[in-house]
Amino acid sequence: MQRRAHCLFALAAMTFAAAASAASPTWLDDPGSFALDSPATPVVALFYNPAPKTEVSALATLLSLNPAFQGASAPYTLIIADVKGSRFDLPSGAPRAVILAPGGSRRFTYPQMVSVAALVKDMRTLSAEMEISAAVSRMQDGDDAAAVKRLLDLIASRPPMAAEASARFALSSIEERGVALVIAADEMTARREYLAADAALRKISSDYAGTDAAVIAQARLQELASDPRAVDIFKRQALSSEADALLAQAAKADEEGHFADAVALYKRILADFSVTTAAATAGTLLGDVRKKAGEKARAETAKMQQECQLWMTIADNLAHQREFTRAKAYYQKIIDNYSGSRYAKEAREKIKRITLP
Repeated sequence: MQRRAHCLFALAAMTFAAAASAASPTWLDDPGSFALDSPATPVVALFYNPAPKTEVSALATLLSLNPAFQGASAPYTLIIADVKGSRFDLPSGAPRAVILAPGGSRRFTYPQMVSVAALVKDMRTLSAEMEISAAVSRMQDGDDAAAVKRLLDLIASRPPMAAEASARFALSSIEERGVALVIAADEMTARREYLAADAALRKISSDYAGTDAAVIAQARLQELASDPRAVDIFKRQALSSEADALLAQAAKADEEGHFADAVALYKRILADFSVTTAAATAGTLLGDVRKKAGEKARAETAKMQQECQLWMTIADNLAHQREFTRAKAYYQKIIDNYSGSRYAKEAREKIKRITLP
């Protein structure tokens, strides 16, 4: 026993640098200093007395370095305690180690000093059980997508055989729900509710990815894609969606006062999407927007005339008084603000005739 303890202690010393990044065990010389009644995470408790402290400490160091110590659902808490002073509800013939599930229930008990390999195996089993429980809770909450992902990830991690069997059983229950949804989508297809069936099958393919339900759903989607009646409906839906998007853009342009843009969009809907309901709406709204566009144009023309006539009068008067620099500034103001107008053309000609002092 002493030789075994010496070897373990030497190995622990060799891995001391790596242990610095691992979870440090909690020593419970005073068990009352640590709440064990209802731990939030799973716990591995290693006991000394009669086992030597050095042997237990070496085992704890090696265990904390193992990847399994960071469980899938929650990291483990590692504690080392004097078995004679422990607050655990221990049976007669005090054990050398126990593994507690969250909440404090004892999941594994070891009457003799145990190896790292045995502890790791049972820790992985407990972690898998916790992951399965979390997945089942997600399923009960209606989040099948999250449940499927957790179970598939767990299975891919190659947990202990019994845990893998439990995970596959839980996954089969969720798959049954997915298959039931596929059957419901088949009924939609039979009623020629192609759009609803397509949406349902796409959701199944996403939520149950990696399962047989998703494979069946994808096969059904391919069948829909080759059905001329369904394809015609899909094309009409795509056309309607595009027209609706343009209609929303036109409504926004109208709301923001960009009436000319709104008129152009409504006219495009009428020309390119005449078979859609959006075209009927565009036809109804076009006349009103044209009216608003005309009113805006007339108001802008009136404003232009008023400002240009005012600036032209000021510029002419300044030029008459031979204040050419100031006159040129007003002529330029007309050009800058209304470059395409007849007033801008007249202002350019007058600038050419000005003789600066």
